[in-house]
Amino acid sequence: AFAPDGTRLATGGADKTVRVWDLAGGRQLAEWDGPDEPAAVAFAPDGQSLAAGGLKGGVLHGATDEIGFHAVEHRHYVTD
Repeated sequence: AFAPDGTRLATGGADKTVRVWDLAGGRQLAEWDGPDEPAAVAFAPDGQSLAAGGLKGGVLHGATDEIGFHAVEHRHYVTD
């Protein structure tokens, strides 16, 4: 998923990780281990947070602050 401002890309991998990339510099900004393999990744409209939904119902939510994406707020499984 591309950030709304077009400067970052969030990816989900078969290794259960979500990564955020800086497109101008090509460097990785953040990496999180999710509860399962991400099936979808999306930025919020303001670009300040992102969410990933897993193949088995896992959810990972990351946020940003003045030093970049790094804070995992919560991770859990959706059961209903």
